[in-house]
Amino acid sequence: MSTDLANQNEGDRSWSFQVNLSGVAAANSILAMEEGYYKVTVTDAYVKPEKPGRVVIKVKVLDGQSKGAVRTTGINLPNGETKDYARNLWRGLLESVGHAPNVLDNGELQLSSNAIVNRNAFIYYVPSPGEGSYDRVDFLPPAIWRERSESFIPGESHAPAAPAATRSEAAAPAITPASTPAAVAGTATRSSILSKLGAAPN
Repeated sequence: MSTDLANQNEGDRSWSFQVNLSGVAAANSILAMEEGYYKVTVTDAYVKPEKPGRVVIKVKVLDGQSKGAVRTTGINLPNGETKDYARNLWRGLLESVGHAPNVLDNGELQLSSNAIVNRNAFIYYVPSPGEGSYDRVDFLPPAIWRERSESFIPGESHAPAAPAATRSEAAAPAITPASTPAAVAGTATRSSILSKLGAAPN
């Protein structure tokens, strides 16, 4: 009897285990994405109960070889501080999905998932360099995305993150002042954002 057959006969075939595979992608089914500039649709935005201070954002690539690829990123909720960089990130995301700068400049506004979900956006993407790190997803205003994507050379260098507060020419009058229930924005209180996203604040 060969060694391989002997080892096969000694194998334990009564193994069993429990595992939750809900929402887990099958191995090798995730579409590859290289560093670059992509047009995407924001497909979801939610707050996990265990991380109430951060909004998880999912995007799907609209065209090119990576069409259909889904990636996940997130932005922390603003903490109310003037120098809080999360406000810059929200500004960049809102301009990326088409909200007009002059509307965003109207003072305090209230942000909800309706402001971003099911809207097209523009991103600069860098895949994770390895275990323990995350993909980089930068939301860019359309004009900035267009300028940088046209001069981008794959593999030559990492492009800088876009200044999130940079103004763009895109216009979409879908944001209204915080006094309106359906409003969206980038300077809302933490509790008001969470309530709009269906999660309870701390």
